[in-house]
Amino acid sequence: MTEFMSVKKVTYMSTKGTKEMSKSWTPPESGIIKLNCDAAFDKISGCATTAVIARDSSSCLIGGISSSFLATSASSAEAYAIRLGAILAKEKGYANVIFESNNLGVINRLKSNCFTAWESAAVEEDILNLCLNFSSYSFSFIHRSGNVAADWVVKAVMNFSCPDDWVFDAPLGLRKLLYV
Repeated sequence: MTEFMSVKKVTYMSTKGTKEMSKSWTPPESGIIKLNCDAAFDKISGCATTAVIARDSSSCLIGGISSSFLATSASSAEAYAIRLGAILAKEKGYANVIFESNNLGVINRLKSNCFTAWESAAVEEDILNLCLNFSSYSFSFIHRSGNVAADWVVKAVMNFSCPDDWVFDAPLGLRKLLYV
């Protein structure tokens, strides 16, 4: 278990220099809730699906939510996923949160408070307004391989194979990803 939870890092280049990113999910420090957010978008139909998985420092699934809706782009769907996570965190009364997403563009815009993508600017601004409810918050990019649990829920919801009570009675496929 300890070996799995250790952070694997990979180096990548961005416009702001060399960065490191997590390749696997790691639990947050005690007292912090990590919300992994993901989305899928079908360009032809405009249908989007989002999922948020909330876990604590023990890696326990303590909350989650998923939704389907129409969107204008993959970027706007990813922003909606983080917004859904912020709404969940506010409703649950989480004080200290980390939002993780595998969409680097949205994460960078939220970190810099620079909303240059017209299709998601209003949603991104709303995310920051929702974050005023938290004692502390941060946005973190995670490689797709570290966001597999949220990705699993997104795909299951999109394929109509995810039960409505997935948070309270996680399907076996999701449990395998959560508690490896």
